[in-house]
Amino acid sequence: MADRINFSQQINDSVQIGDNLYFVSVNSLGESTGSVTELGLITDVGDNFVVIDASAPANFTLAEIESGSIPPLFMFRKNNQANVSTLVGYFADVTMTGDSSGRLELFNVGSEVFVSSK
Repeated sequence: MADRINFSQQINDSVQIGDNLYFVSVNSLGESTGSVTELGLITDVGDNFVVIDASAPANFTLAEIESGSIPPLFMFRKNNQANVSTLVGYFADVTMTGDSSGRLELFNVGSEVFVSSK
């Protein structure tokens, strides 16, 4: 069984299928009142909802969250196997521009280069 969690506002654009959803209850001062609980793997994402898989804790119910006068803090964690990003290819063409009419100085430019095939 999957659980759908609706939010009153648009959720973070970075949330995607495969992320893990967590929550913690907070008091009126924004301090946590319990431990962080993993709700499960996100299986669907909309503008203001997420659907999590059935691996949510047995003692967790959406009614507990929805009945609270102070909404809990929701967090998500990216899948670190799927979200590794570096420039891939054999070359990169970079153009750097500035919109100042005066002299500009470039402080630092970094890169990560390694031989990926031989």
